[in-house]
Amino acid sequence: MNARFLVKVGLVGMACILAAGGCRKTGAGAAGADGALAGDIIDYRGGGGGLDEFGLAGRDSWLGLEPLPGDYAPVYFDYDSSALAAGERAKVDPVIDVMSQSPQVYLTLEGHCDERGSREYNMSLGENRALAVRDYLMGRGVDSSRIQTISYGEENPVSMGHSESDYRLNRRVEFRLAQ
Repeated sequence: MNARFLVKVGLVGMACILAAGGCRKTGAGAAGADGALAGDIIDYRGGGGGLDEFGLAGRDSWLGLEPLPGDYAPVYFDYDSSALAAGERAKVDPVIDVMSQSPQVYLTLEGHCDERGSREYNMSLGENRALAVRDYLMGRGVDSSRIQTISYGEENPVSMGHSESDYRLNRRVEFRLAQ
């Protein structure tokens, strides 16, 4: 056997192992207040939490939606907090306007944390931050069936430094609109 063949077999084997293990980042102990694992797509209308229960009228999943162009400022959070600060609420208003004017638009709220804290804690905190923004949107009239939340915990930092200003940029919820 030649070396090139062995390298190909090794790469195929590694790909199979990765595919079998999946890419899911949530783990045991990352359950949120509603019992779901952080990062799960959750139906807050009281159903079982599957994508089909969102009532997307024939759409197979949120992933099949076309991203809606627009630049929406992230909402930032204090250290170790999921409370939506009064000063950050104005950043949600442009999203509320789009959702109110376009009933075919759906929203994913992506919760993020800085690197401090355990992975499980940060997954839960990221989810709670996304839920805080979701609750604010629902209070302003946006139907919960058009909103999904996901937590990335500390996995997707926007700033790689280790100062408080870097950490502040990573403690956020980002908006992804699609139709």
